[in-house]
Amino acid sequence: MCGRMTQTRPVRDYALLFDATPVPGLSFAPRYNLAPSQKALAIRLDLPSGRRELWAPTWGLVPHWARERGTIAPINARIETVGTRPMFREAFRRRRCLVPADGYFEWQALSGGKTPWYFRRASGEPLALAGLWDSWRSPATGEILETFAVLVRPASREVRFVHDRMPVLLGREEEKDWLDPSRIPGEAFLARLSDREPKDLVAYEVGRGVNSPRNEGPALILPWGPGPP
Repeated sequence: MCGRMTQTRPVRDYALLFDATPVPGLSFAPRYNLAPSQKALAIRLDLPSGRRELWAPTWGLVPHWARERGTIAPINARIETVGTRPMFREAFRRRRCLVPADGYFEWQALSGGKTPWYFRRASGEPLALAGLWDSWRSPATGEILETFAVLVRPASREVRFVHDRMPVLLGREEEKDWLDPSRIPGEAFLARLSDREPKDLVAYEVGRGVNSPRNEGPALILPWGPGPP
């Protein structure tokens, strides 16, 4: 699964790197321990203009048909069932996004407890996590809440020693097809995303301060242990 990530760059950097236009008034502080139920930067295709739009939905998908906010809010969607599960099916067909992340955390279950690891690109460039989004309106107040979930797949060889799942990482050539709401990703496209071995993913152990979402700051992503076995 993917339950914690980092977005440490200024908004303008993500906008430039992913050729996106920030929504008016978008403000976002660097995050080194971004957790579910919090706002995160994400990118979708704005249909009227055909441009990529950078905005900040909340992590934890609330489907538009939910009667109440908070009763259903999954943070991940499995690539194997995303096109068939009622929870994700419509968002998968019409409302896909990508989530820029400088890295993400995963926890390794050991006899002495769970040890956090940090995954990022060796090049230092941000990852593009495949996501789904939806828009929910409160029946009582009319409030609009936009939310997202991260698509996950079976772990690659580089990740499997820590966890059996990982986020789906989009290559530059795949971002356009993923974001285009006029196209539904086919089985071959999903299989490629699910089976590919990332070439530049690196991982290292970090301190347990990241276990609490109340903790923040660049010290959380400093190496703590010797690295992968």
